[in-house]
Amino acid sequence: MTSEKKFTQRGFGIIEFNDYNGEKCSLQKSSVIADEECVWLGCDEIGLKKFIPHQGWFDVPLENDISGISHIANNRMHLTQSQVQDLLPQLTHFADTGELL
Repeated sequence: MTSEKKFTQRGFGIIEFNDYNGEKCSLQKSSVIADEECVWLGCDEIGLKKFIPHQGWFDVPLENDISGISHIANNRMHLTQSQVQDLLPQLTHFADTGELL
């Protein structure tokens, strides 16, 4: 996986990469002021699809035009440091063995 570290317009670190399917993803330092530091992790685009029986999956075009109609969805997880620490053993085990604990 090739990744590139950049900074958001507000100066927060962000690592951009593509997943196995070629989807744009990122790991970004959160600007949220909370009890714990947080990061955002996941796909950058929603990739909304619909299924039509006997035809398959199709992209759902999202409106975003001058009439003011727009859509927004969040595909990224907002994780605290402790949540990342809880996930690390699972991720490390998967990285080493290809299996989950």
